[in-house]
Amino acid sequence: MKELDQLIVGSVDHDPGPSLEALEAGVWRRVAERYERRRTEKLRVAIVAVALVTGIANSQWLIPSAPAHSTDAALFHPTVGLAALTSAEIGG
Repeated sequence: MKELDQLIVGSVDHDPGPSLEALEAGVWRRVAERYERRRTEKLRVAIVAVALVTGIANSQWLIPSAPAHSTDAALFHPTVGLAALTSAEIGG
């Protein structure tokens, strides 16, 4: 029992100030690191979202404005047979 009393007295006599200061500084450092990591993740998600929206917007504007290429194979398309003939095609 005497050893236990000596350990208790020894721990009370020890100045806890510097260790608590180091502990507090370490906690605030870890809080700041987590905040930075969360902020970086949010920024990364925002960048991907902007890139996605930009890609979709560009595909919607660029694809419909691409010129349609007419080829000889287009004469065999089923809708060509349904088109009305003009007077130039009839020979008149």
